[in-house]
Amino acid sequence: MARKYEAIWNRIKQTGSAKVVISPHIYSTVKKGVITEKCNDITFKLAMDNSCISTELNHTFDGNMITFTLTKNKRKINLGDL
Repeated sequence: MARKYEAIWNRIKQTGSAKVVISPHIYSTVKKGVITEKCNDITFKLAMDNSCISTELNHTFDGNMITFTLTKNKRKINLGDL
């Protein structure tokens, strides 16, 4: 069974961003749901860690639209090399 915000998170992973049209009174609920999906995605975390990539999930609100963007940055050092 698919989770409520899984489709949004999958779109962000695949394309780097997602735009969702929602009622402004549920902005925080949707934001928290997508952040939770990212935090619970162990496969994604391990893939990014093995590639020495750090990620940041950002969001902006504009009227009835919330835009999520995923920023990937190469880490300077590999913690496994320490």
